[in-house]
Amino acid sequence: MPETKRAMVRMFRLLAMMRENRYPNHTKFLQEMRRLDPAGAYSISRKTLQRDIEFLKSAYGAPIEYDYVEKGYYLTDPEWTHECLDLEPEEMKAYLLGARVAETILPAPLSGEIREVVDRQLMRNEKGLEEGVTLESFVVRVTSKGTVAPEVFGPIFRAWQAHRALRVLYRKIGYNNDREFTIEPHVLTMFDGCWYVKGKLIAVGDWDCASWGYPDTLLALPRIKRAEMLDTYFETDREMVKEVAEGNLFNLDDVRDVVLKVVGISAEYVREQFPPQDIESNADGSLTLRIPKSIRMTLVKWILGEGGNVTVLSPDSLAEEIAEKAKLIVRGHAKEEGTRNSKS
Repeated sequence: MPETKRAMVRMFRLLAMMRENRYPNHTKFLQEMRRLDPAGAYSISRKTLQRDIEFLKSAYGAPIEYDYVEKGYYLTDPEWTHECLDLEPEEMKAYLLGARVAETILPAPLSGEIREVVDRQLMRNEKGLEEGVTLESFVVRVTSKGTVAPEVFGPIFRAWQAHRALRVLYRKIGYNNDREFTIEPHVLTMFDGCWYVKGKLIAVGDWDCASWGYPDTLLALPRIKRAEMLDTYFETDREMVKEVAEGNLFNLDDVRDVVLKVVGISAEYVREQFPPQDIESNADGSLTLRIPKSIRMTLVKWILGEGGNVTVLSPDSLAEEIAEKAKLIVRGHAKEEGTRNSKS
């Protein structure tokens, strides 16, 4: 790839990171480029990054400054844009495929808004795909657990984006009535097919939660009946964002240093879903799977769901929990079988 093209790729990514409020610096930017293209020959010096910044400022008037608190660059005008180049074919391809994924994962109205942006780009750019290829054959399937109404997802997304508080009408598990909560939506995330918002609980009805220290709260979007964006602003809790990004959405108990024996069709699933370095093939056709860390509840559900094809070798506490839950399942089915037989 010509050096000029490589430079534009770098600068597009730099601007994107600034628009995402990620405050790129040399370390962050180098990590990002290597993440996007692990096989690429990216060796970007600090001087190269500084030259790119200066070029964006001088050639395109980009309002870029350095933030000494965040230790990275940012746009002083978040709305700044410059139509400096038409999209390259591979960039248009990324637009199309990204929109296809968004249409599958994101609820309305956001999915439709993304599709509209791509349609506008298609009006003045080549599609970027090989001749004869149709997007219908690029199939993305995500099992959705509960639907989110557009009139609910729209205000929630806008509040998250604008750092504004939300007032929602919500039904908690185990309650027979809806309750009104005021929250700060710090994180919007999909987990296991369900959308959640995690943030700070500000009020329950008219009662202020200050005496509770505005505790963390997690709401499932399918259980939100109504959502309204408020005028109150908040600063994003970066520690909360980091925890969710690291897989700690529910703050559930972890289990570490797990060793499992896997047989049958479950072994094929394990080969698809787990890193090769964590799998050892045995002479009898079984696999030994080592999991350094996992959410205990999720792991227990998976092991039980494999119907005896997965056996816990360690730790003992996990093996005992699986055995106890299996006994409860057998006991419950035996009881129901007895009831059915007595009726017949």
